[in-house]
Amino acid sequence: MADARGIEIGLVGDQEKGTASWRFSFFQNSFVRRNGIWQFLNVTIAPLVVANYSDGWGHGGVMPASTVDPVLLDYTTRGTNKPIAQTATADSLEELSRRLSRSYGYEGAESISNAYGFYIDFIDGAACSLMAAIHHPYANKESPFAGFYHTRQRVLEACTQAYGTSARPTRSAISFHWRPQPVIHVSQDGRSASLRARLLQPATDKTAGTIRGGMYHDQMVLDENGSWKLWSLTIDEFYWTMNSWKEGWGGVEVRDKDAPDQPPPRDLVRQYPPDLWLNEMEGEREVGFMGGRERYVSWPEIQRMWFGYRNPVSGGVPENGSYWPGCVPCYQHKPEWGMTKHGWQEPPTGPTLVRAMFAPGNGSSDDGTFISVSVTPGPGEVVEGVVRLVGEQVELEYVLTEKDEGRVTFELPRNLSGGFHLLEATFSGSNRLKPGRDTIDLTLPGGPGSRLGD
Repeated sequence: MADARGIEIGLVGDQEKGTASWRFSFFQNSFVRRNGIWQFLNVTIAPLVVANYSDGWGHGGVMPASTVDPVLLDYTTRGTNKPIAQTATADSLEELSRRLSRSYGYEGAESISNAYGFYIDFIDGAACSLMAAIHHPYANKESPFAGFYHTRQRVLEACTQAYGTSARPTRSAISFHWRPQPVIHVSQDGRSASLRARLLQPATDKTAGTIRGGMYHDQMVLDENGSWKLWSLTIDEFYWTMNSWKEGWGGVEVRDKDAPDQPPPRDLVRQYPPDLWLNEMEGEREVGFMGGRERYVSWPEIQRMWFGYRNPVSGGVPENGSYWPGCVPCYQHKPEWGMTKHGWQEPPTGPTLVRAMFAPGNGSSDDGTFISVSVTPGPGEVVEGVVRLVGEQVELEYVLTEKDEGRVTFELPRNLSGGFHLLEATFSGSNRLKPGRDTIDLTLPGGPGSRLGD
C-alpha cells in the first residue's frame, strides 16, 4: 500500500455566466498494488477555501469556515519489521540494479523538466545557452506557434534569433513556466523516460497580467556522461487563458467566428525557419493549435487534449483517438529523430495486461487441463518476452515472439495432485513493455471440493 496527501488548487468558472472562483482543498488518498498495477483504494478530498476570483480569499472566501483538520500521515507504526535476510545472486543483484536505475530515471526526468522551466522563465540571450545545454546534441524542441528545431545547435540558434545573444540588464515583464503534475514513464533499463506535465503560466508586466495553461509532452535520455538531457520537447498551448487579472478566466469572450483561421506567423518562422513546421504536420495532431493547421481553437472553446500514455490501470486509450505516444514529431513525421535510432529504449506507454484463463476443452480428464495466457500491450506494440506459469507443482515457460500475437496456451501436468491449486502467470517484460502478472486457481478431483476454477 501507499499513501499521498497534498493540496488541490482549483480554477473554476462558468464563461456563460461570467463567474470564476478559486478552490483550495486538502486530499489524502490511499493506493494498493494489484498484479503489479497501482490503483486507488480510497480518495478523500475536503474543501478548505472557496473564494470568488474578483474578491480573493483575503477575507475568508464564500464558504463556511472549514471544519477539516488536515493531519500528517501517521508512519509511527510502519517500518518496524526488519527485512528478511536473503542470499544475493548475480541475477538478483542485476535486477536490483535495474530497478534502482529506473528510480533514478524518474528523479532525473523530473529534475531536467524543472530545470527547463526555470531557464525559460528568465529567457534572454544569456539564458538561451543554459536552456540549450540541457538538451542532447540530437534533441528536438518545439518553438511555440512555429515548429520543431532538430539538434541542440539549432535549438540554441532559434532561441538567440528570438531573444538576442546578451543578457537583459532589467526586466519589465516575466512569464513563469511552472510544470506541475508530471506523469513519468521510465524505460526498462532506466536510461530514457517520457514525461507529460501541465504548463501553469502566470505572467505579468507593468500594464497587465494573465494566467494560462498548456501541456508538455517530453522525452529525456541519460547521456554517456551520466547526465539527464532533454531529447524531445513539445508544448500544446493554450488550453485556457485570460485577458487580464481584472476579468480572470471567466471573462474571456468567444473568439469572433469571422476572424482568420490563424494569426500571422511569428517573425521567427521567417527569420529562422524550423526543421518541421507545425502547419506541415499532416493528420490531426496540430489541428486547432496556434501555428498549426486549420482554425485555431481559443478559450473558452475547448481544445482537444492529447495523451502520450495509456490509462495506468485499464491500459485503454482515449476513445476519440487523442493518443500520440513518445516523441511527438517522431511518431509519424520524423521517425529518424526517435531515441531508438540512437540506442535508447522507448519507454513504456502504460501497463502490460496479463490474463490467465481456462482454454476451451477443459472439463474432460482425457483432454487434460489447459491454461491460456494473454499479454496485451498498447497499440502498435509488439509482445516479445518470457511467459511463465508457476504453482506448487507447476513450472512452465514459453518465449513469446511477434508471431504468437501475445498469447500462449499451457497444458498442465496430468499428474497434479487433487485439491486446490493457485497458479501465477507472469510476463517478464521487454525493452518496450513492463512486466505483468495474473493468478488463476483450480480444484482438481481427489481433494477438498471438486471443481475447476472460474
